[in-house]
Amino acid sequence: MRHIYFLTGYPGFLATNLISQLIHDHRQHIDHIYVLVLPSLHETASREISLLAENNAIDPATFTIVSGDITKHELSIEKDMNQQLKSAVTHVFHLAAIYDLAVPKDSAFKVNVNGTRNMNDWVKELTKLDATSISSTAYVSGNAR
Repeated sequence: MRHIYFLTGYPGFLATNLISQLIHDHRQHIDHIYVLVLPSLHETASREISLLAENNAIDPATFTIVSGDITKHELSIEKDMNQQLKSAVTHVFHLAAIYDLAVPKDSAFKVNVNGTRNMNDWVKELTKLDATSISSTAYVSGNAR
């Protein structure tokens, strides 16, 4: 079976490394990889995909950068692309989050809570979904004894 992946959080550390691992472990099953990217990070994501494709000996055409924002309704994905994704994606990895403990509470809530809610609502509309994974990072601070 061919897999069509959709990842948030690209070009972040977790998403980039997960893609490399997927290529290493499941190359023969990968049909396409879509990465949701904030419009302001589109250029960076494009450069990173070129490097990722080169380092993993995979055709760069395997990737599509999708402009969007998890904090917005329908992830702020253009309508035609959104329909295409909803009828094709088989695997979702939601990695987008704010990890900085110093960020204002409202910003963290908007991304980490509302953004995840928007992702869950969006995923419910995928017609070929086989698996979804939501990653969360927990922090512990203080003195270790």
